[in-house]
Amino acid sequence: MDYDARFKSLLTLFFREFLELFFPEFAERIDWRHAPEFLDKELQSIIVESGPKTVDLLAKVWSRDAPRTESTERLCLIHVEVEARRSRDALGKRISRYVNRIDETFDLPVIPIALYLNVRGEGIGWQSRELTCWGHTIVSYHFPYIGLPALDGATFSESSNPIALALTGLMNVSPQDRARIKSESVWRIERLRLDARRRAILIQSIEAFTVLDEQQVREYEKLLRSPRFQKVREMQKTIYDVAEEIGEKRGLEKGVAKGREEGRQEGRQEGRQEGRRELLLEQLSVKFGELPSRSRRRLQQLGAAELDRVARDLLNARTLSDLGL
Repeated sequence: MDYDARFKSLLTLFFREFLELFFPEFAERIDWRHAPEFLDKELQSIIVESGPKTVDLLAKVWSRDAPRTESTERLCLIHVEVEARRSRDALGKRISRYVNRIDETFDLPVIPIALYLNVRGEGIGWQSRELTCWGHTIVSYHFPYIGLPALDGATFSESSNPIALALTGLMNVSPQDRARIKSESVWRIERLRLDARRRAILIQSIEAFTVLDEQQVREYEKLLRSPRFQKVREMQKTIYDVAEEIGEKRGLEKGVAKGREEGRQEGRQEGRQEGRRELLLEQLSVKFGELPSRSRRRLQQLGAAELDRVARDLLNARTLSDLGL
């Protein structure tokens, strides 16, 4: 599963929890007896942008009261956009265009929400954009935003909200606490009453969004070996495990010509390496936005040792060039 698909799955499966966590006043105004309707195809037909990809979600929800004073209609729209770039300006311009297009298409009130992965702001707040001419404000837009890097990951890791647990790795966490907070988030997910699909999405998201350096990986693995995490060890099925199973199957197929055991070993090695590469691609996309094609090609060419180096240096890298990509 790629970065865009993972965020889309998170927000779709846990939409109510997302609003309850960050904007409880919105969640309280929604009539949850009616399931939200997600308008992916409709949204894509009216939003066509060039440049780095972003994750968009448009949900039609039932309000407990009419969201427009002049209307008795109880339907309204919530548009969520996940932004990986390090500036708020580009998204502010896009959202002003999106609101107009969505309103024209559906003729329903819309609340846009920006989810920033690499912009701090005030953590949770409201962003404004004005169009002015000759000193006059022609149009003014105000929309709520979430700046994940400004939020305290330690506090959110103690939550029972699954979205909070999935996103702690993108929040403000001190290096010495990253391994502990990751293990705490996984432990709390194991205790939630969730079906296998939702649990898998959350665990895979934590793996993708929580970047650990070499020392932190060792500390994390040590924590998981403690008795407290026995059930977590039984539950945890990461992307590496899935990749190894796929790789082993491929290896067994090769083993027909190369010898069964030799093929099995080769398949396992290929599976582990492809799993590591896929996870790194997600982590790089979260930190830097959509990767240019040359960086993707370079990543595909890296061997096991170089993949380990990129994973080790990713936490402190400021550009793709710092990683040789």
